[in-house]
Amino acid sequence: MAHSFTFYNTLSRKVEDFIPREEGKVSMYTCGPTVYHYAHIGNIRTYIMQDVLIKGLEYAGYDVKRVMNITDVGHLSSDADTGEDKMLAGAKREHKTVMEIAKFYTDAFFTDFDAVGNKRPDVIEPATNCIPEFIHMVEVLIEKDYAYVAGGNVYFDTSKLKDYYVFSSDIEKEQLQVGVRDDVEEDVNKRNKTDFVLWFTKSKFEDQALKWESPWGVGYPGWHIECSCISMKHLGEFIDIHCGGVDNIFPHHTNEIAQSESYLGHEWCKYWFHSNHLNDRAGKMSKSKGAVLTVSVLKEKGYDPLVYRFFCLQSHYRKPLEFSFEVLDSTAVAFDKLIKRIAELKNEGNVDESVLKKFEDSFADAICGDLNTSMAITVLYDALKADTNDATKLAIIESFDRVLSLDLIGHAKNMKEAASEINPELEAYVLDAIERRAQAKKAKELAASRKIDARKIRKQDDDVLYIETDGAMVHIRDKEHVTMTNEQIRASEEAWMKDHDKLPKYETAWAESKHAICFHSRDIKYYFENPDGSTFSGRFKDVLKYRGSKTKVTNHKIEKRDCIGYIGKSEQFQYHFLALAERNGWVNCSKIVILSDGAPWIKKIKDLFPRKNVILILDLYHALENAGKFASSRDGAVIVK
Repeated sequence: MAHSFTFYNTLSRKVEDFIPREEGKVSMYTCGPTVYHYAHIGNIRTYIMQDVLIKGLEYAGYDVKRVMNITDVGHLSSDADTGEDKMLAGAKREHKTVMEIAKFYTDAFFTDFDAVGNKRPDVIEPATNCIPEFIHMVEVLIEKDYAYVAGGNVYFDTSKLKDYYVFSSDIEKEQLQVGVRDDVEEDVNKRNKTDFVLWFTKSKFEDQALKWESPWGVGYPGWHIECSCISMKHLGEFIDIHCGGVDNIFPHHTNEIAQSESYLGHEWCKYWFHSNHLNDRAGKMSKSKGAVLTVSVLKEKGYDPLVYRFFCLQSHYRKPLEFSFEVLDSTAVAFDKLIKRIAELKNEGNVDESVLKKFEDSFADAICGDLNTSMAITVLYDALKADTNDATKLAIIESFDRVLSLDLIGHAKNMKEAASEINPELEAYVLDAIERRAQAKKAKELAASRKIDARKIRKQDDDVLYIETDGAMVHIRDKEHVTMTNEQIRASEEAWMKDHDKLPKYETAWAESKHAICFHSRDIKYYFENPDGSTFSGRFKDVLKYRGSKTKVTNHKIEKRDCIGYIGKSEQFQYHFLALAERNGWVNCSKIVILSDGAPWIKKIKDLFPRKNVILILDLYHALENAGKFASSRDGAVIVK
């Protein structure tokens, strides 16, 4: 007998006990992506919460079969069946074919989907695979007088329904009836304003790339019909749960119910699960705003994708969630602390089954009670504090992670391995340096120090350490495979993304190579030209000396620089870097300037220096890319123009 499970059913507008049609088994359908562009982190939040729903149901004892579509045709720029096909627009934007666009963005979607710990659906079906099924459903709807042909297109007739607005309250119905689609172009072929397209013909877009023969002319399916047909193809005439984001409710899911139940002649889906928006300070995240913030971009910036999942799990799926890098940084710190606590556990002794069951019951109560993920994480912390042995705690963590999917044990193992490679004395120095800087901040000494006395400018500007840092992903070749070509490396990377668990270890060996180039102001040689044409060379103090005079700097040369590179964890790079800094006496410089792309692991370098004047400068490219964010930064970042 499965554990009782409740969640908010959008159709009934209340939290309900979930009762599947077949005991112990769940059939679930998920609206997949329209693959014309990258999926932003708001889209991925929706899939994270759906993943928790699936794994929560499995934790409760249910067997879940999940089907997801891939929309590669038929989704117009307006959900109200107006505007240009999104796939065609994407192809024009990137000068590729529609199918090339679909392949590229499908792969990109699942790269990010997998990175945040999601389990892939049992069935993934592109819309273009199911054209015969779409045509058949349209034919049946016409036969049943639920659809009509006008202007070459086939429309669903919403006036035939007793209740079209199945998700809405009476007040919402009234509002929708007054204002529905008034902001979009009017389709004169429609009998009713709320009617929607089942099949478009060439009368809609003459340049449509993907078109098929049909009884109504050459054309392509509407967006809404694909989910109905694909779910029926793989799950039959009934499904238990239908998932999506809140922006899918109207008109997409409303239209799905209308056409599905008219076609079948009975109720189609009883439970509807919707996740709320992810917002930033400017409002709901959207692809239409320009730059798309993806999970892959977060990863490039140095964030673990599972930190983003941890961030999402600390909020309820029905509440809007506001994203900022400041909050994500705080989440990363909390996640690191959690992993450190787990890493300190020793797998010794026997598991106390009674304690394990007690915490599993508490965790199940949280997850099965409308997916209270924040409470589930609280139960995790309670378990770590519990008066029981480490073996029991590790068993609890492993059990909970079946749902949380944060790879807690794996992260703890990696942290242990990284710590074993660090010199204890160096680590102690680093931690002390960080603590000293933290205390300085707390005492507001850091802010005060930035008010530099003019009399000290000359001394400070002649005692500056410049650091430029960056990282790049590299493929690590072992002795057996040093002869791999670049083409073979790319092929191995593609294979790894698809099925990394079944590949040899060498094909999964990808890591970030971290680098830093350092030089001191005294190592810069400047070349000067006097008004009479004579030239001479000097140091930076001479630049200061001749400021305001007719003597000018014509060139400069860095005579000495130090480079350090490391492939591995950012913590290890920092320790090696500090060792070099200690050896060269850099920690005593009056000012330290760090030029970077703003990645979190680079920002941490400044914490290695217990000094008062550490300045982070965002390089020009990334400054332009992130101007808005860094202009309002609170950590002293400087924008280069």
